[in-house]
Amino acid sequence: MRRLDLTKWCYPDWPESASMEEWSAVHKEARKKKFRYWVSQTMPSYFAVKKMQLDDIRYWFKYRLQKRHKYHLVDTKLKPSYYETDKRMIYAMFSLLVDHVEIEKAQYHYLSLEKGAVKPSQPIAGLKHLDWEITLTHGEYPHPELEGKPTPQAIGAQEIKDLYMWWTVTHANRMDPMDDSLFDDESFAKEEGTIWEMMSERTQEQRDDARNAYLKREAIAEAYDAEDEKMAIRLIRIRKSLWT
Repeated sequence: MRRLDLTKWCYPDWPESASMEEWSAVHKEARKKKFRYWVSQTMPSYFAVKKMQLDDIRYWFKYRLQKRHKYHLVDTKLKPSYYETDKRMIYAMFSLLVDHVEIEKAQYHYLSLEKGAVKPSQPIAGLKHLDWEITLTHGEYPHPELEGKPTPQAIGAQEIKDLYMWWTVTHANRMDPMDDSLFDDESFAKEEGTIWEMMSERTQEQRDDARNAYLKREAIAEAYDAEDEKMAIRLIRIRKSLWT
């Protein structure tokens, strides 16, 4: 039997809710029947603590052996290679955001589905849960002046969704500044010899084209860096909203 069932079995008049002072009085009166109190309160508490201790042992192994429970590690989802710290940092941050939406938020949506309902993909499920959170508004209590306005949870959910969409759609489809298609001069890649030989044989117009292409790449990279920094700051500011 569950603890609540045991309590009701031992004390049929046990209240469903009460104030702190009322609960104190209830327990004080209940302790007069020592055996019943031990069966319904002391014994379940003892086994609950033992279960928690066993769970701690079980999760000790899970945290070290199961990939999905290795919360102390962050999968940047970058392909194996060398990356500078700044790139690893931005990818790690947004990888955590993606996991939050596609795993944790998605799980909440799955739990809300009726039995037998078709489960959408994890990204869709996560976004559906965020869309539900975004609709949350304040009630009349305890601040009537806020009634009907978005709750902090709703505001955070909107920001999470915006950042998630930026990372998975906008950022994921950005043009690579090092893409050779940015160069109008295709002959550069076909020439043979050292870079110095190639450049020395070029006309001034060709050299200007090469410099303009370089400057174009540099401008795009700087714009990307500024955008990444702006979005990373936004993510840091709503980190407290990433709870489950």
